[in-house]
Amino acid sequence: MNQKHILLTGVTVFLSVVFAMSRVHAQDWPDPPVDPTSVDYIPFEDWAKVPVNFFGKVVDEKNRLLEGTTIQIKWADSRGELVQTNVVSKADGKFSVTGLGGKAIALTIHVEKEGYYPVITGPRDMNFPVKSSQRTYFHYGEGHSGYYRFIADPKNPVVFWLRKMGELANLVLLEKSCKVPKDGTPVEISLLTGKIMSAGQGHLKVECKILSGEVGIDPEYPGVKGFDWKCKVSVPGGGLVETNEEFPFEAPADGYRSTDEIDMLTSLGRGWHNSIEKQYFLKLKDGNYARVQFTMVPHGDCFFSITSYLNPFKSRNLESAEEKTVKASTTLLGGVEKAFEKLRAKAKE
Repeated sequence: MNQKHILLTGVTVFLSVVFAMSRVHAQDWPDPPVDPTSVDYIPFEDWAKVPVNFFGKVVDEKNRLLEGTTIQIKWADSRGELVQTNVVSKADGKFSVTGLGGKAIALTIHVEKEGYYPVITGPRDMNFPVKSSQRTYFHYGEGHSGYYRFIADPKNPVVFWLRKMGELANLVLLEKSCKVPKDGTPVEISLLTGKIMSAGQGHLKVECKILSGEVGIDPEYPGVKGFDWKCKVSVPGGGLVETNEEFPFEAPADGYRSTDEIDMLTSLGRGWHNSIEKQYFLKLKDGNYARVQFTMVPHGDCFFSITSYLNPFKSRNLESAEEKTVKASTTLLGGVEKAFEKLRAKAKE
């Protein structure tokens, strides 16, 4: 395993980085006020008095206990400076820290283990017995940010999930943004080259249509405006399946449909959004498979952005790493096979 692959396994996972596949951009609706009468409320002046202990456990995607996982813990000391300590999970997957001093009002925790992916969205799509999101930020007091007190319990350790890496495939990566007419005229793109293609020749086809001008969408917030729009995503000669998986590494064998249509009408009220993000598996007409992160932005220049990984060898395996991936632009110079030959030669240097 080379250095780049090792670095991939050590990705730092913070709560502020949320990898939400198939999510939408919502309006900034006001947050509910903090309730100072809550039993979990601790005034700012008492923060430094809060005892800070933490108990955790690390498991994999099959709920197996993981020994030897590195856990990085950060907090602020009595001078307000950031302090870090590392601990390692035991045979039962558990770890703990107790008696942290100073102003350790909040802990930031992330876990890493060679050969594993850190989990961000939690076990929602990983067949875990518990359905929740991975938490990595823990407050022991409450302040202006509205955080409530975390209470550590050695009998109920916080669970952290990792996913074991599988077989890595050679994939073609495309990252591209394209303008789309607002009148519904389709745009087709090749995921192998990134080029705009003629009708029926692309791997992905996108249409967008603006249906109305701006109007108010919620009587309680008259300043929030919206407009009716629709988007259609399709695969010429093939099909697509929407997915919410955090690790979309194996395309399904069936269940594909030709088109996904998005109708975003102001009558949806707070359900209306001025852009949308989705993730799809694609089955192409040539028998190849791909996964795509898709974003549609209908206002302004009206464009879509995609990040796609295409397996050009008729395999449904869509798991890869940087050292196994070529960029779509390189396939223009001699084709896919030549691009991967150069990649393999570079890896041997």
